[in-house]
Amino acid sequence: MIRDRDALVLRARGLGASRSGRTVLADVDVDVAKGEVVVVCGPNGSGKSTLLEILALLRKPDCGEIVLAGDRAHVGDSRQRRRVTLAMQPAWLLRGSVLANVVFGLRARGLPRDESMRRAERALDEVGLVGFASRSSLELSAGERQRVNLARALALPVDVLLLDEPTANLDDDGARLVASCLDARRREGSVGIVVATPGDRALLALADRGVETS
Repeated sequence: MIRDRDALVLRARGLGASRSGRTVLADVDVDVAKGEVVVVCGPNGSGKSTLLEILALLRKPDCGEIVLAGDRAHVGDSRQRRRVTLAMQPAWLLRGSVLANVVFGLRARGLPRDESMRRAERALDEVGLVGFASRSSLELSAGERQRVNLARALALPVDVLLLDEPTANLDDDGARLVASCLDARRREGSVGIVVATPGDRALLALADRGVETS
């Protein structure tokens, strides 16, 4: 369900960006409300990852603006950065256990140990890795690493969850599990979700809004 403008947690207008002198984004608008999924769709190299980096306040756009929770957003504002998180592709994990990887970001944000553990265990359960907590990150397959990467993002208390091709390296069952997990989070209504994909059907079926890059 598409929410009205007053419910938006993130609103971007006229975003543009270039890499090595080549325009990769031009006049892109994005609206995100809590309790909905926005799907960014486009072929490889069309600027999907660049758009997510901009929305995550990791990269300054060449033009345009972002309003986050009613305030104009700025790259480098640590308070605003903590309202969003981005799970990039390919998945990058720390050495150590699966649980340690998911807990790391929570503890870095100052959450108490008990709450961090609870959030991490719930996120691992959501992505089907509840029995993997003690396993070393070095022992994981590409698909398992991808699901740990997603769990790490799901565990964080944010307003906007940004996911770069979260079904990459997953088989059909894994892709459906991820889609089901995101749908459950959407129905909770506590977070707005932006997902970039070159065209995964399971993710496209979730879209409340769509953004195309080319």
